[in-house]
Amino acid sequence: MSVSPVRDTATVNLLSSVVTNPFKGLLPNSSSLNGSTVALQQLTLPYPEFPINGVTMQNNQAGSSYFESLNVRLQKRLTNGLTLLNNFIWNRLIDRLAYLNPSDPAPRSALRAIPGPSATSWLRLISCRSATAEGSACSPV
Repeated sequence: MSVSPVRDTATVNLLSSVVTNPFKGLLPNSSSLNGSTVALQQLTLPYPEFPINGVTMQNNQAGSSYFESLNVRLQKRLTNGLTLLNNFIWNRLIDRLAYLNPSDPAPRSALRAIPGPSATSWLRLISCRSATAEGSACSPV
C-alpha cells in the first residue's frame, strides 16, 4: 500500500490498527473475524471475510509475460570483394506472475534473466573472382 522504497512505519502502524468490524456476527465459522473489532489490514484483502492467507486462488489468469528484442545488422561492402558484417542482438523477458502482497490487485512485473549476454559478431568476407590469365584473383585486401 505504500510506495516508499524504505519501511513506511506510518503505513505499518495504520494497517495494524484496530477498527470496527463490519462482519461482526455475520461469519459463523470464524471466531477471529466475528468480534467487534478487526485489524485494518484484514479489511484491505481481496476477500476480507476470510483469514489472511485463507484463500488460495487457483487457475488465476492474471499473469502475463512479454519478450523484447532488438536485432541490428550492419553490412558494408568495400572494394575487391571485401564485405564487413556486424550483428548485434539484445533481448529481455518480462513477466507478471507473482504477487508481492496478498492484497495486490495484479502480479508485480519482474525482469527474468535470459541465458547469455547481448551478442555482437564481426565477419570479414573476401569473395574470389574467376581466375585471370595473370593468376589467382583471391588475394586479401
